[in-house]
Formats: sequence, C-alpha cells, structure tokens
Amino acid sequence: MSKNQNVSDYKSTKQRNKIIQVLQDAKRPLTAEEIYLLVKDELPSVVISTIYRNMEALKNIIVKTVYNDGKARYALTKEKHTHNLICLKCTKIIAIEKCPLEALEKNLSEQNSFEILEHKLEIYGHCKDCR
Repeated sequence: MSKNQNVSDYKSTKQRNKIIQVLQDAKRPLTAEEIYLLVKDELPSVVISTIYRNMEALKNIIVKTVYNDGKARYALTKEKHTHNLICLKCTKIIAIEKCPLEALEKNLSEQNSFEILEHKLEIYGHCKDCR
C-alpha cells in the first residue's frame, strides 16, 4: 500500500465507516477505548478488538501517537509524514506545517549511505490554553 492512500481506498464495512466518521468528527486524537465507546452506541455488537483490527487495517491513513501516559491516540491524516506539537494536558495536536528536518534528513542519508523512507517528529509540552 502506498503512503498516499485515502479513505476511499479501503474496503467499506459498517465498522470501518463508523470508525472513520468518529475520527473525522473528533476535535482531538482519540484512544481506541474512546473510539469504541463512540462506535458501540450505533453498532452495539462491536467489540474492542474490532477497533484495534480496523486501526491496523487503516494504518496508512491514521496517525498513531503514544503519549507519555502510555496510551496510543489515533487521528486521520492526509499523509503519513507528520510533525506535531502535542499538549500533554488536553491532548491537542498542533501540526507543524513545514518540515524542520529536511536538511538533517538529507545530511544523515548522505553521511551514512542510508535511504530514509520516512520520519516523524513529536514535541510534547503544554498548549497556550493549558499553561
């Protein structure tokens, strides 16, 4: 699968469609448990393992971020290449628009004869509302 896939590239199931809808409507990244609670109201037969299986199946359009509390949170993304400022209090994610690592990546690749396929940068702290 290519990194530039979108939602329409995936097999449509009721569970998968509802998970995607929940993530599209979310104002912040959600844990699998939060997604499960939002999905089960409409699809009561869904179990938590269904959420995890679908998160894995959708991994090319979902960014998984593990916070300092050890919990993974999920959000839809248009591309895999992401850089974010992450608030540890409210879990807000602020995207860094321009890649600050391009020159470093090129330098590391050349110095080490290493083909870098992708990278991700996450910086943790407190947003202006939580300070």
